[in-house]
Amino acid sequence: MRIGLSAYDIGAADFAALAEAADEAGFDSIWLGEHVVRPVSYTSEHPSAASPTTQHHQGPVVAEGTLLIDPFVTLAAASVRTTRIMLATGIYLLPLRHPIAVARSIATLQDLAKGRFTLGVGAGWLAEEFRALGVEFGDRWSLFNEHLEVVRLLLTGQEAQFSGRHVEFDAVRLDTGRVDVPIVLGGNSPAALRRASRYGDGWLSSGTPTLSEAKVLRADLDRACASIGRPRELLQWYRARFEDAADLDGYEASDFQRVVLWADQLWPRHGDLPAKREHFEARLRETGLHERLLA
Repeated sequence: MRIGLSAYDIGAADFAALAEAADEAGFDSIWLGEHVVRPVSYTSEHPSAASPTTQHHQGPVVAEGTLLIDPFVTLAAASVRTTRIMLATGIYLLPLRHPIAVARSIATLQDLAKGRFTLGVGAGWLAEEFRALGVEFGDRWSLFNEHLEVVRLLLTGQEAQFSGRHVEFDAVRLDTGRVDVPIVLGGNSPAALRRASRYGDGWLSSGTPTLSEAKVLRADLDRACASIGRPRELLQWYRARFEDAADLDGYEASDFQRVVLWADQLWPRHGDLPAKREHFEARLRETGLHERLLA
């Protein structure tokens, strides 16, 4: 079973150092969540708030003091400090940026990462953030669909033109050649699972489902893939509850292939970078993760 890390509310230098330490420790992937800006006052609720189970992050997802960083810039920094680990956005708010600019950033980042970058994308949930950026929140799904189509088109390396409801441009090309980037979709709703099975190379769970919830989600994904006759495997990453390595036994016994742990359970928020790395390595030993990662 492959084990990854999911980070949010972390500084850019911290993340780059964490990625380096995780790469050396044997983690398979590291995911970086994002928001562009924090509305000082908002009433929107994260979709996971409707879950009956306890979530890892309590209270407002974008609270005062939350550290927000640019994911592409930060992952680029991490890419030059790592050699093996997969670097991923988990997730990137695709409707909030112009897709041509997004495609350019992806091509640059994948070049730096030498093929190790994976694009996790979502449509967003924070209406006040959309309003601040001048993007119509009610259009987020149609924007998401168009932007995803444009990004895929441009990354083929071929000349492309597009005319849609939100995006229109004459013939252009990135002039970088074909750029292969796996695209991972998120969300736990039935609609999100269907969308991932149809359009994604992979899927990342939203929030932190329990093992029993993860089994239900996996079965639902399998049915969604079967209903459209999906010809290839849908890669799946499940954020997992974690206190020590024994918590992962059930996932392994149930044949889950990829789990993702919250990085703040291993990497502390305060202290200098050498102290944080020392704490990280100590936590790996204390929890039994060190041996599991080496197995």
